[in-house]
Amino acid sequence: MGGKLLEKEIATPSSPTILKDDGSGEHSYAIIGVGPAGNRTKPSPAVKAAGLATIRWDSVAGADAYIIVRDGKEIAGPLRAEGSQKEWKDRRK
Repeated sequence: MGGKLLEKEIATPSSPTILKDDGSGEHSYAIIGVGPAGNRTKPSPAVKAAGLATIRWDSVAGADAYIIVRDGKEIAGPLRAEGSQKEWKDRRK
């Protein structure tokens, strides 16, 4: 008989930190962690910025990529970044 493979749930990321913004108008930012098999976390609690922002967040055990959520919409990712703290800068496209 075969066994079951249990996937460990990835913890929801903490809110990102706003490092700076351009003052162009309020936005909210959150992070979604993505595991190696593509499984996703719930979005982190959102934080508000006064414009397009540069954000930083901590690694989440089990996540190897991250999706950036601005104003409730996924706008970037999955992003892979080395180190325990990640940074990303929002730019108008």
